[in-house]
Amino acid sequence: MSININDYKYIMFVDASGDDGYKFKSKSSEGSSFSFVVSCFVCRPSDVEYNNSVLQKMKKAMLINPQHEIKSTALKRHRLASNVYAEMKNLKGFASSLIADKRLIHDYHPTDQRMFSGLTRIAQEDLSGITHSYPYYAITNSELTAPGDKLLIVIDNMKNREKESIRKTIENDHTLDYTLIFRDS
Repeated sequence: MSININDYKYIMFVDASGDDGYKFKSKSSEGSSFSFVVSCFVCRPSDVEYNNSVLQKMKKAMLINPQHEIKSTALKRHRLASNVYAEMKNLKGFASSLIADKRLIHDYHPTDQRMFSGLTRIAQEDLSGITHSYPYYAITNSELTAPGDKLLIVIDNMKNREKESIRKTIENDHTLDYTLIFRDS
C-alpha cells in the first residue's frame, strides 16, 4: 500500500510504554509494569521532514545511534537529558498521553452496579487495544479536526490481537477519514 502523506491533514504517531500484564511483584522491574502509557505526537505532513531532523538532533544530543529509539526511561535518568529537552522544544506539532495505573484496574472488582464496570472489564482483558484507540478519539473530539478530515495513524508494531482490537474499536467511527498503519519505529 502506497501512502502519500500530503493527502492527510495530520499524521498521528502512536507508541506505548509498559506491558499489558497484571502479574505484579514488589518492583515493576521484576513483574508486570505498574503503568501502561500510550502517547501520540501529531503534526502536519509538511512538518514531518523538519521534525525528523529535530529527532536526529535529539538523538545526537543524547549520544545514541540515529537508528535507535529514544526511550523515556533512559531519557529521564540521562546526564544529557536537558540537551535533549532543549531540542524537543523545536518540534512542530503536539503531544498527548494517557497513563493507566494498572494496579487500580487490577484491584477494581467490577459488578454490574459499580460505576465503570464495563470499561474495567475491557481494560482487564484488552488494555492495549482500548488505550491505543484513545489518541484517535481525542483528536476527533478536539477543535483541530472537522468531519471528513483525513488522518494518517501510524502505530508502532504490536501483537496481531492488539492490532485487531484497535481496528475494531475505531472502525465504526466515521468522524474522520483515517488510514491506520502499523510499522516499526
